[in-house]
Amino acid sequence: MVEAGDRHYVSRKSLERVMPMASALTIGLYIAIGILIIVLVMGLINLTRTDDGQRSRSNQLMRMRVMVQAVVIGILVLLGIVVGSIDLF
Repeated sequence: MVEAGDRHYVSRKSLERVMPMASALTIGLYIAIGILIIVLVMGLINLTRTDDGQRSRSNQLMRMRVMVQAVVIGILVLLGIVVGSIDLF
């Protein structure tokens, strides 16, 4: 990356190297968000049930939702690092 004043210019070669990783992470992000929505809907549907296993299922779905959210946040951070929005050093 070449700095010129306050602007950062990315060379074409480094951009070609980064784009496949950014595309893969973007696809992974969309998949993870889709899974998160499915888990949230399952949790909402579970709230309407009144059987004996409802409380246990609700707890399991909450744990699953937290894990999927952690994955989504991790992918977002990786994507920010790969595209250069987040500078580590």
